[in-house]
Amino acid sequence: MAALGSAAALPSPVRADETRSGTILTGTEPSANAEWHTLRDLGCHAAVDCVAWITSGCDPALAGMNPGVQSSIVDVSDLADGTTTRVFSSRSAALWGGDYTVVQFWNRRTAGGLTFCTEVPNSKSSEWHCWNPSAECRGFHERALRVPVTANWMTVTTARDSVHTTWTLT
Repeated sequence: MAALGSAAALPSPVRADETRSGTILTGTEPSANAEWHTLRDLGCHAAVDCVAWITSGCDPALAGMNPGVQSSIVDVSDLADGTTTRVFSSRSAALWGGDYTVVQFWNRRTAGGLTFCTEVPNSKSSEWHCWNPSAECRGFHERALRVPVTANWMTVTTARDSVHTTWTLT
């Protein structure tokens, strides 16, 4: 199991109630004219269940589905301190290299009686991918991250070939 990026497989100092995890049944599917990088760049906006959640104004009733169809949507407001380094890891049953995982943070705002779901600026991490089809790289990602202070929600989306992806934030 290889660690990607600067995160090493170290024990996390967080409590069990601070752990988030989920399963995504299938990744996002490109439209006929889209290329792979379009989905990676879009993240949550490429997953139908995630788009429904955004459109709803971050309705909590649409979050927390486990397993999720194309995305995981979890409440991270109690983890949003901006300073604690956490470890995000994911593993998929992909049969070949080329899968990726996109993590995004969101907040819920109300203005003029309307509720909006907006992405926390500069919080998307679309570089968490693995293109080497070697056994130690295939289907596994691990990365250090911090939950932004303004985040209420975290979404996790994957590529279409990343079937049955499990992930954990500790």
